Amino acid sequence: MSVGSMRLVLSGKGQEGDGARKIWMGGYWVVVKAAQRVMEEYGGLEFEKQGFCPECLSKKGVSEASCWDFNFIRRRVLKGDLTIRCRHGHKVDVRLVCPYSSLNRTKSSDTQKGGDIQTEPVVPINDILRSVVVVGLWDGKTRKVVRVGSGFIADKKRGLIVTASHTLMNIWGEKSTPFGENYYGMRQGKVVIGIIPRKKGEESGTEAVFRYFAKIVAKDPEIDQGTCHLDACVLRITTRMENDIGGTGEGCGDQIEHLLLNNPHAIKQEKLQQLKITDKCELDEQVRIVGYNQGGEGLMGPGVNLNRYVDFARGYVCKKFAGGEVSNNDGNGQQQQPVRHRFKPREEIVIICPTIGGHSGGPCINQQGEVIGILSRADPAENQRCYLVPTYEWRSLLRRAKKIL
Repeated sequence: MSVGSMRLVLSGKGQEGDGARKIWMGGYWVVVKAAQRVMEEYGGLEFEKQGFCPECLSKKGVSEASCWDFNFIRRRVLKGDLTIRCRHGHKVDVRLVCPYSSLNRTKSSDTQKGGDIQTEPVVPINDILRSVVVVGLWDGKTRKVVRVGSGFIADKKRGLIVTASHTLMNIWGEKSTPFGENYYGMRQGKVVIGIIPRKKGEESGTEAVFRYFAKIVAKDPEIDQGTCHLDACVLRITTRMENDIGGTGEGCGDQIEHLLLNNPHAIKQEKLQQLKITDKCELDEQVRIVGYNQGGEGLMGPGVNLNRYVDFARGYVCKKFAGGEVSNNDGNGQQQQPVRHRFKPREEIVIICPTIGGHSGGPCINQQGEVIGILSRADPAENQRCYLVPTYEWRSLLRRAKKIL
């Protein structure tokens, strides 16, 4: 700083999830605007706005903290960057330095009346749909899809998809099928993937078509020891069918398949669309679960027809907890058997949100379009309550899948 100049630093503390929206909307933005008005009213006072690294402010003195010029932050946001790195190596979410809507005011709808508080824009649901896929378990013996769930594309360059394990293998411990074996032990079982096609000159619709076959490349390694802690697995697209298949997918086995596995050029030509993931979420954060429900539509009951139309449900985060063990005592000294004695999740996120069968494995997305987890199960007693596998629980599976050739 030059001789005779002074620095006024404003900072806030609280929940940083959802782009620190609770801090900004809880009064911090009002304080920032008030300070700016006071400075603007002093005649001849010259000042410039800067954004400080929050990690530096919490660990270093103000004189040592990294800062950026406001115009630099504006350029990074307009460029589409979500994070910036300070000179001390801290990787910072841009929204913690300044909310997006205060930087990009191209839409009048982003500003509330009065102009004091700006709300952060929500990523439209249409920008998300092509990343969400139908995941079907194909039985080559009966030549049909026997189980259906949802998933999302997590890596478009490698064709990696994250979904719930229980769609493709027995993780509950049911005796009807072998525990933990891929494709429920079917010798001719494999995964078929449905995706919403891109239409030239038109907006994408909401109906998916079966287009790819895939295989399981990463799952909970502790399944081999007889217990499942993670209802998530990673798939990799292997081939593309000659023609897209509709209906209930019976024609998938009749198609010529074109190899995409280990073919970067071919997978790039598919122009897949992936979703970003985040490990952060806060209580009361607004979310959406996206997937292909199989709970029946209109006059048809559950399971009557295979649904290929994507839909979503809104809700909010109400709880984060570790555990998953079911008590062995009913309170009267009587021993109880666990409901699912071989599935013991380490950590889960609880969402208040209506769910329907078929959404399992579908992404739970925050207001910024980032995945905070995938749907694992619904509460057996309360249909408005469901459980997610958090992103940080299955991120290691995704890293492992990326290294597999």
